[in-house]
Order: sequence, then C-alpha cells, then structure tokens
Amino acid sequence: MRKIVLLIATMLSGAVAGVFAQCIGQSTEIDFEYKDSKPWTKGYTYSFSTTPDGVLIEFEVLDDFEGMASPMLFDKSDFTKLTEHEMTLSGKKASCTLKGYSEGDVINVLMKMPVAGGQLFTSRIGYVVGSDCSEWNGACGGKSTSSDPEYSKDPATKPWTNGYDYSFVTVDDKVIVKFSTSDRFDGMAEPDIFVFDTSIPGHPLKGDPKKMKMYGVGGIYYIEGVSKDEEIEVMMKMPIAGGVLFTERHTYIAGTQCATSANGTAVEKVEVYPNPTEGIVYFNAESDIKLIEVYNSSSRLLRTSTPLATNAQIDFSLFAQDVYYVRLYTNDSVSEYTIIRK
Repeated sequence: MRKIVLLIATMLSGAVAGVFAQCIGQSTEIDFEYKDSKPWTKGYTYSFSTTPDGVLIEFEVLDDFEGMASPMLFDKSDFTKLTEHEMTLSGKKASCTLKGYSEGDVINVLMKMPVAGGQLFTSRIGYVVGSDCSEWNGACGGKSTSSDPEYSKDPATKPWTNGYDYSFVTVDDKVIVKFSTSDRFDGMAEPDIFVFDTSIPGHPLKGDPKKMKMYGVGGIYYIEGVSKDEEIEVMMKMPIAGGVLFTERHTYIAGTQCATSANGTAVEKVEVYPNPTEGIVYFNAESDIKLIEVYNSSSRLLRTSTPLATNAQIDFSLFAQDVYYVRLYTNDSVSEYTIIRK
C-alpha cells in the first residue's frame, strides 16, 4: 500500500486571484449545528465564489421570518480557533468575503441568522477554494445507513444512526477518498483514516491512522502514487463527544468507473473550439471527460473541472491574454492542448 499524504499537499498553492470558480448549494431540511436554535422550514441557499478579492460567500434565507438581523459567519477552517464575521444583509440575502486562503485550501463555515424570538444555524459547509463543486459527482462510492462499527470491543464505539456517505475518485496517479457523516453529533473532530495492507494475507493495518482534512461534516484525503488497478482498502473513524464511530472497511480498485490513471499512450478524439478564443472554449469527447486541468505559460495550475460528461466548457475570458495549456482526461486516455487567449 502506498504512502498517504495530506490533501492540500497535493494541490498547487497560489494566490486566489488566479482562480474563478463558483460552488452552489441548497438546504430544505431542519438543519442546524447548535441545539438551542429554531428549525428551518423552507431552508436556505448558499454559494461560494473564488474571486480576486478572496472567497465570496453568499447566503439567502428562503423562509419569511420577522426581525431578521445581520447573520454571523463562523469560520471553523482552523480547528484550533473559531473566527466570527458579520455578514452584510440586504433583504433576505447576506454576503461576506473571506481573505487569506489559497487555491486548494479547505474552508469550513456555518452561518447564524438572528430572527425574532430565536436564531437559526446552517449546517457546517465545506468548500475547496477554486473548485466548481463537481469534484464528487459520479464518483465511485456508496452510502451506509446502518450501524457498522469495525471495533466492537472498543468501549467508546457508538452506533451510526443516519450513517455516512463515502466516495473514491481516481485522478491521474492519485485517489481521493471522501467521507461525510449524515448524522449531526456534538464534538465532531477531524476524522482518522486507516489503511490496510492488501498485499499481506489477513489484511493487517499498515501504519498509524492519519488525520483526514475536515470537510463540512466529514473528511477528504489523497492517496498518492497509486497505479491503475491497484487495490485500496480503508476505514474511517469519526471522533465525537463521548465516543467514536467507525465505518466498515471499504475496498476500491484504482481507476474503477472513475477518472483512470492515464499513461498517455492512448489518445481519444476530442473537439476543442474555438482556438484562439476570447471567451468560452468547448470540449467534445467520445467518452466522458473526467478531469480538465488548465495551466498558464508558467506551468501553474489555474483551475480544474470534473464534468463527468462528454461535453464541457471553460470560460477563458476570466484569464489574461496569454498561451494556456489544457490537460484533458477521459476514461482511457489523457490529451494536452494549447489554447491561445487573444
């Protein structure tokens, strides 16, 4: 089994100014972090946009409450401290820009909306700076809705109630493991990931458990240096107040039904137009496009997109006039293109 490294160590860091991406979500359920809050009825919408000024977070209440005041945004990205920001309220919409984050950083926030007679909290929401929120669509994964602790002899083990989601995504020679709990527990901390050595009979644990990077109410982790068809077996542990929760062991074959490890020997026919361009460039492939990477002339990664469809587009009007390099991954091939932004 290969060595595991932290997620953000695998991403190219850089100034936020070079990335333009948006992440959008919606809640329609009773959804709060703190027990003393009122419940949502219609819910709320939220969006994250990576801009030259920082990460713009926009939040809109779908309910009609009396006495709405400026919401507070709690930045819990650094689990050693909690940073509070007052959002700007306009009608039922609020906004706030977070500064000091670079591409690939993981942001964890939640919002509090004061209303007449109480307050409403959102769930904890995770965002990877510079992402377009499509990283996990169509990933190899599953969902657990039952109690499935691995270590039944551990007196601190508690059962799942709503369970958890998990996914594996192969991108080049890396496998992204994502884990999100469907439960809301007090005292949730960064999950641990256990790796089992599949080359030894009996599957003994290999090495000490590693900390996953907290992402919303779960974690994400990169497994580096993985070959196509290599077997990976992992288990996650979520520390909570008063105990811990273990997932089942999950086995994954790298490259299965996801972006495969591409060796560059096969090239699929892909339409790329218009080029040169002043705006949107379209990509049409014979099979699903798993990943698109855009680099500038200095070989710095500017953005990624995972369309998971045969058609995709990138808006180059957001970039300065220059020559850009695009690497495109499909099921069985990787190809590179030079795009001129005029």
